[in-house]
Amino acid sequence: MDAKIWIWGMGDAGKLVLNYLKYKGLGVRGLIDNGEKIAHTSYAGYEVCCFDEARYIIGEEELVVCCCSLASYEVFKESLLRIGHNRYKHFYDLDLSDYIFRIVDEGHENRFISKLCTENDFMDRDFQKIHAELIGGEGIRTLHRKHWEWIYIVQVLQYYDLLEEGKSGIGFAVGKEPLPSYFAKKHIDVLASDLTIEDKDAKGWKDTNQHASGNIKALWYKSICGEEIFDRYVRYRDIDMNELPEDEHDYDFCWSSCAIEHLGNLEKSKRFLKNMLKVLKSGGVGVHTTEFNLSSDDKTMEHGDSVIFRKKDIEEMKEWFRIRGHYMEASYKRARTEGNAYIDISPYRSEYRPYHLSLAANGYVETSFAFVIVKDGLKRCDKK
Repeated sequence: MDAKIWIWGMGDAGKLVLNYLKYKGLGVRGLIDNGEKIAHTSYAGYEVCCFDEARYIIGEEELVVCCCSLASYEVFKESLLRIGHNRYKHFYDLDLSDYIFRIVDEGHENRFISKLCTENDFMDRDFQKIHAELIGGEGIRTLHRKHWEWIYIVQVLQYYDLLEEGKSGIGFAVGKEPLPSYFAKKHIDVLASDLTIEDKDAKGWKDTNQHASGNIKALWYKSICGEEIFDRYVRYRDIDMNELPEDEHDYDFCWSSCAIEHLGNLEKSKRFLKNMLKVLKSGGVGVHTTEFNLSSDDKTMEHGDSVIFRKKDIEEMKEWFRIRGHYMEASYKRARTEGNAYIDISPYRSEYRPYHLSLAANGYVETSFAFVIVKDGLKRCDKK
């Protein structure tokens, strides 16, 4: 195969483009990055050079794919034009739809089961109503997967009639999310938990202002519920998701929002999903969102600060629950819409289109997936 393509920018997007070009059988001429920690290193068998070196060897007919923010793209273009090279594209000019839709199924899933984050869900009136209550503002300006996670958790619990006064729920790695306040508004007894702030794994969340830091009032959203209501229904406890306490049990539901992928490795993530059944009463519902690999059902991130579930990992979990009498059904439907096809890249500000449903991360494309598990089987099999 002819090697006629250069990749400039070896962050998450550049690594993704390299994987995509390999998948398409297209040749890569070389890798460019001016970062001090990346230039003059090797990646996937290629030497990474800086632009001042590449400028002398980029061929006239060779394409340069710029994997960077739109602001940086203007700088990249100027540099290329100064050396008389006008064959370049931005990452957003690439069509990767054949790559990211080959694992999923066409269509839209309307049932409240384990499923993928999709643009279509944002069109639902009930979804929009909950969005207004949780996020606020007039209408939905950016379709954001984090908002989808919170709202889908609410919709699932609502479907199972668990958002009624007197019910109880436990949230894991809640950070500063608005769900505890929302559940308190419904007069639900809530135990919100997070890692201890001394835990080394919590440091990154605290540094990015996503950790409750043991301060329960960091979870109070006055736009959602009054302080008195919050104080009455919400309590806090430090909990390590890798070591669930034995004295927490018999909850009607439990939840977490993109937390299980941060437990150290994929096996620990799976182990939590099995262990979380201990905190539920029979018929209780667990809803846990995580990362789903849209670009591979083979290679993925299995170790590190953030792992990515593959379709086959989810099927493995579904079978594990089925054998033990717990209900989990999974759908991989995702329609080929503009929002579902858009891949957001660093700095993840939806700078080209108003979508943050799929993103480039560690050389893969990921979106959110919600696990929905009913302990000891579905309670209301005749509903809907």
